[in-house]
Amino acid sequence: MLPSPPVYVRALRRIARTPGVIAAARFNRARTVLAIALAAVATAASVTLGILASAASRGASMVPASHISPAAAAALAGRLGGHVDSFDSVYRLAGAAARGAGPIGLETDPYRRVYAMPDAAGSPGARVVAEVLAAGRVRQLTIGRERAVQETWQGAPDDWTLEQAQRVAGRWLPSDATFVRREPFGFQDRIAGTRDVYFSASLAKVATAADYAAMRASGPPGTCSTAYYQTGDGGVAFVLVGLY
Repeated sequence: MLPSPPVYVRALRRIARTPGVIAAARFNRARTVLAIALAAVATAASVTLGILASAASRGASMVPASHISPAAAAALAGRLGGHVDSFDSVYRLAGAAARGAGPIGLETDPYRRVYAMPDAAGSPGARVVAEVLAAGRVRQLTIGRERAVQETWQGAPDDWTLEQAQRVAGRWLPSDATFVRREPFGFQDRIAGTRDVYFSASLAKVATAADYAAMRASGPPGTCSTAYYQTGDGGVAFVLVGLY
């Protein structure tokens, strides 16, 4: 907070009454105090703007649940674009009641959910991390197994094949998503894997052009994708399901 104006007034009056070098020193000291105070204000303003910018990215609007048709809500329930409440009811609660029947909730956070997704044998086969917007809708899901190696381009014994990964990713897409095209994509100056692009009419009803812009997604609204990060031998290290 800046000192009140009378502080500066009194300082300047004292300087005016003091001759020579002492006056100059006191003036420089007052000027330094003023500069520090102004710098503090500028720093606070910069921090505030940074916080607001971050919140704006997280808080991309998406259409409120009350404005969505029942058919669209059903197509998105527990899937990309769906409200996090539907994830909690479909996966976190149902999974806890019947382990092995579906994903099990591991972590709850306002902007993130983590689920363990059992494999065919009933043991945890993968983790699913759902990123949640401030409005409560899921904008992206990261799906992957625990791996013995850190580099995504290095193969690991339990990596999925591309066909297996496509089946895993399909359960998280909107149920009305239709295939558009397949394309390679790059990451860190190399071809990272294969991306399948889809369009969902239900997703288009909840995600606006502003939402896509905030997420740096090209759109148009309703466009989504599954990105398969592949290893050198063709296996899949992990999958991203999100706006495109």
